[in-house]
Amino acid sequence: EGFLESTQASAVIMDERDIDVPVAVIRNPNPYLAFQRAMKILYGDLYLPPKGIHPTAVLGRNVKLGADVSIGPYVVVESGTRIGDRAIIRAGTYVGADTVIGADTQIYPNVVIRERVRIGSECIIHAGAIIGDDGFGIAKDGVENHKIPQIGTVVIGNAVEIGSNT
Repeated sequence: EGFLESTQASAVIMDERDIDVPVAVIRNPNPYLAFQRAMKILYGDLYLPPKGIHPTAVLGRNVKLGADVSIGPYVVVESGTRIGDRAIIRAGTYVGADTVIGADTQIYPNVVIRERVRIGSECIIHAGAIIGDDGFGIAKDGVENHKIPQIGTVVIGNAVEIGSNT
């Protein structure tokens, strides 16, 4: 409240308290959500890449792409992968064989998604994340170490956001 008297803003978004404000006011019971909606109206979705497949991308056999996907520079998508409508896969990402990526999912640069991973719709995976890497299982016989085959997978539901470098 103390800064309202000296603000140089043209307008403010605030809760519905009855106080004097020297500028235009948008009153809303959830000001932060109102701010988010105003930003979407004013700025839309910034930095959306063009739809289509960049010429440097490499797609394996039997890859199925939904409508209006965007696959960026130097992306590798291995065989048997399915990518849903409007999914965005940004530069330098690797997608392993037989993976499923849902509609409207955004994958930022340099993500690694290993084979047989299932990612739902409307997910966001931030730069540098690694999904489905092996679990480093080793069996020992007293002489040698024997790597245990990693036959599991990762399943991520809908509307999940995964941070950078996780």
